[in-house]
Amino acid sequence: KDLSQLIEKAFGFDGLGILAVHGIPDVEELRSKVFTDGYAFANMDEQVKAKYEHKASYYSFGWSHGKEKLQGHPDYSKGSYYNNPLHNDPFADPKIMEKFPSFATPNVWPKKELPTLEENFMKMGQLVVKVGVMIAAQADKFIESKCSTYKKGR
Repeated sequence: KDLSQLIEKAFGFDGLGILAVHGIPDVEELRSKVFTDGYAFANMDEQVKAKYEHKASYYSFGWSHGKEKLQGHPDYSKGSYYNNPLHNDPFADPKIMEKFPSFATPNVWPKKELPTLEENFMKMGQLVVKVGVMIAAQADKFIESKCSTYKKGR
């Protein structure tokens, strides 16, 4: 199905720049599980959470709280748990991991303290990626219909 008209309505001249996706199977259940796990992790002792910080990746993997800056000051108003939603260990070559620690680090999981986080995070993350790919395909169709110089598959 081509959703170009809906994309144009959302992002066109009079659009709000918002695209809402609905009817995604399992999203509510997975969202609830991830939020429950996130709450449980965020409320663990600081020493436990610190074990899952990953300084070498510039806090791009594992737990991050107060490491990001907002207007030049550490942002303590939120905590984040970052990982690759598609691959737990995307690169076997240590040279790649060393050169690109923010992207190539293996995922960091609190398997002992919160064994459900990995599965719930990965399932939800993979669903988000799947939906994102579908949206990108629709955006390609829309751009192709509006731009004669658009190169398909690029």
